[in-house]
Order: sequence, then C-alpha cells, then structure tokens
Amino acid sequence: MSTRTNRPGQPFAGVLAFFRELGLLPNLILGAAVVVLIGLQIPAVVDGTGEAGEIARNILSCLALVGMGVGSYVAWPSRWNIPAHLQVAFAIPAYVLPLLGLDVFGTWDNDLVILYTRLVGYGFVAMTAGTLIGRVLVDRFFGEKREAAVRGLVVRAAVDAPRRVLVVSVASVIVLIVCFAVMGFVPALTADPGAAKFFKGIYHEPYEQVSIPYRFVTTLIPVLLPIVGVYAWTRRRKVWWIVILAATIGVMLLCLLREPAVSGALIALGVVLAYYKRFFIAYLAALIAVYVAGSALYVILALLGFSQYESVIKSGQNLMSSIASGAPDIPDQLKLLAAWLPNYELTLGRTFVGGLIPGNFEWNPSVWTLTTLNPTTDIEEIRSGGLRLPAPVWGYVSFDWVGAIVVALLSGVIIGILARGGARLLPGLSLETAAMLMVVYLAAVEVFPAFYRLSYLSVLGLILVLVLFFVRVPARWQRRRSGEPALSNGDVD
Repeated sequence: MSTRTNRPGQPFAGVLAFFRELGLLPNLILGAAVVVLIGLQIPAVVDGTGEAGEIARNILSCLALVGMGVGSYVAWPSRWNIPAHLQVAFAIPAYVLPLLGLDVFGTWDNDLVILYTRLVGYGFVAMTAGTLIGRVLVDRFFGEKREAAVRGLVVRAAVDAPRRVLVVSVASVIVLIVCFAVMGFVPALTADPGAAKFFKGIYHEPYEQVSIPYRFVTTLIPVLLPIVGVYAWTRRRKVWWIVILAATIGVMLLCLLREPAVSGALIALGVVLAYYKRFFIAYLAALIAVYVAGSALYVILALLGFSQYESVIKSGQNLMSSIASGAPDIPDQLKLLAAWLPNYELTLGRTFVGGLIPGNFEWNPSVWTLTTLNPTTDIEEIRSGGLRLPAPVWGYVSFDWVGAIVVALLSGVIIGILARGGARLLPGLSLETAAMLMVVYLAAVEVFPAFYRLSYLSVLGLILVLVLFFVRVPARWQRRRSGEPALSNGDVD
C-alpha cells in the first residue's frame, strides 16, 4: 500500500517551477500584463484623474502597446527572435515618445481615451495569455520526432535555396526597373513623392499599366531581403551577392518603401550576429537609432534642402514631435475610433477577409480605415496606405468587446505557436539554413496571427516563400549530370 501523500506546498512549487522555466523576459512581460490588469480596475488610472492619474494611464497604455508588439518573447526569449527586437525599436517612436514624452492623449476627448486605454489594456492581457497558451501547446504536442522531421525538411530545402533566390532576386530587380521605365517616373525622384508613393493624382494612370508586376515584386523583394543579406555575408568572395543586396535595397528605397528595405537588411544583420553570438546590445541600440532616424527621415531630408519633402514639415514641431510624427499609430487609432463610434457600424469580420480581394474593395482593411476617416473623399485621392490597428481594435470594430478579447487571445495563441516553433527549430542550424527558416517565419507571422486583417499580398508572399524553398524540381528538369553528387549547403556560390 502506497504511503505517498501530497504535501501542501507541492502544487505551489510546481507553479513556481513552471514560471522559473519560462525565464526572466517572459516573466517580465507576464508581470507587465498583471500590472496592466490591476491598473484597469482603478478608476483614477483609467479616467486619468489628476496629474498622477494621467501619468499612470500613459504608462499603462505604453506597457500594453509595447507588450503586444513584443509578446512573442513569452514563447521565444532569445537573441534569435529578431522580429521582436525590431518591435522594441519601433515602439520607441510609435509608443514610448508619444505617451511618455509628448502626452499624446492630452488633446483628445477623455471618454475616447478611456475606451482606447481599456481596449489596448485588456487586449494586451488576452494576447499575452494566448501567447503563453501557444507556447505550452507546442511544448506539449511538438515532440522530438516531429521536430527532427521538420528540421530535416528545412535542411534539405536549404541546399537549392541559393540558386533559386539568386534567379528570383535578379529577375525582381529587372522587372521593377522596367516598371519605372514604363511609368516614366521613379517615386523617390518625383516633384511630389507623397503622391507618387501611393500613385495618387497624375501618377495613378501610368502606374495602372504596371500595377500587377509592380505589386508582385515589391511584395517579393522584402520577403527575400533577409536571406539575400545573409548570402552577401557568407558568400562575400562572390561580389554578385553584394551587388544584388545593394540593388534590392536600392530599388525599394526608390519606391519609397524604406521600412521593408531597411528592416530586411537589419534582419539579415540580426541573423548573422545571433549565429555568432556577438554584439547583441549594440545591435539593439543600432535598431533603435535606425528606427528613430527613419521616423524623422523626411523631416531630415527637408532640412537638408530637398524641397520636394518640405511639405512634410509642420510648423511648431520640435525634434521629439518630428520623430513621433513618423510613426503616428496612436493618433491614427484615436482618429479612427472617433470617426467610427458615432455610427457604430460593426464590420462583422468582413475586414478580416476583405484584403484578399485586389483593388479598392470596400472591406479591404486599408480601404475601410481610410474611408471611415474620410467618408466624403475619393479613395484615389487619399495619400495613405491605410492605418495600423492593434488586434483588439480590429476585434472591437468587428464584434464589440467579445471581438476585442477573442481576436487578441487567438492572435496570441498563434503567435505563441509560431514563435515557440522558431525557438525549437532555429538553434543548431547552419547560418544560411537559419536565414531561410527566418524568412519562412517572417512570412508566416504576416498571415496567421494577423487573420483579422488578411491581405492578398501577405498571403501571396507566404505562398511564394513556400514554393521557392520547398517545392522540389523534377529530376529531369535539373541540369545536373546523372550520378553527380548533390551539393552541400556551402558549395553553391
């Protein structure tokens, strides 16, 4: 007969062991979620009563917004989680400066700010819980055999990846140059770059002639940039990889798509540094510097004398407000809610899938946000690509509070699953193979966790990546001579 008994402290010890196993960074994020949840129960904080209440509300909102951006750290607290590192840098101009340096809520109706604070606060708590659930699910059901099988598939796919990436990258650059020639202008070199970037006004008709190939290659190039950058490092004795890297970044900058161009190069650098376990703090500092400078780029160009960018300078702006104006996420989200609330027309999830239809479909997430803000303006005249809304806001405008919580929770679960998969698979791979898997991960997180704002471009990007890396070419199509041994991952230049 067994005499084993459960000691009173054993369950508590098990919980402590679980959180100890998570690590410091996940526990910090979970702790921030608890702080936000407690703060939401204090009326003086949510209402911003008095100076102390306003400061506390700004801090609470900042924790929530930053936490949703870097939530994948809960499942992947590693130097390899480069997308989360980029979100840390993005949060400085987008959230930290506006909330802690400029008091962005000060000019808005307090009831609107209260709603926004609750949306992002509860959304952060739900998303963090979902990410933790996703991590636990992967650790529970993704065993060593499945991990080995997936790792083997990735390693085999990496053998042919350099040839395919080389061909597709060169072809994409050539296609984009042809598009410039057919349109008769290059967006960055026009007299009105703001209109040219979004092909408004006089730039719309020439763009229509090349819209399909233009969109196709400007979707594909950012996806491939990280692996092109890694190849430029590992195969630097072959100058053409460096030329291709410079060309792909250059054409994206000429399209005024600076964020995907720069972030692709930064991701490549992050993969290299993570592989060699070097300069992590310096890398984070460089990311922050690049994102802060990028937010004020057009202002800097105007100050340097580029007259075509003078229109972006607003009178009375100081340096901090100029930086924050480059990532106006919070003001844009408040404007959207202010414009939407009077009519309170729930989208009922139509914006979840509206982006899968090309063109200016009314339920396309970008089109919907712009027309909600500008109901009397022709969409063709609006110089914007749409607004960035966090998951709980998309859920709220679709299904009210149920949507705000459920959408954030489900998005968190998917983020947790994907991030934990990356955490399990990436370590131990060769540098080039790790870069390839990072590209797959980046394409996947643009689709699955963002199910509430699907875009045909992001779905197309994921399909292209999967086809490029994992669809095998029939043996009779290959130029290899019969009996010639396969090349290793490092043999192809």
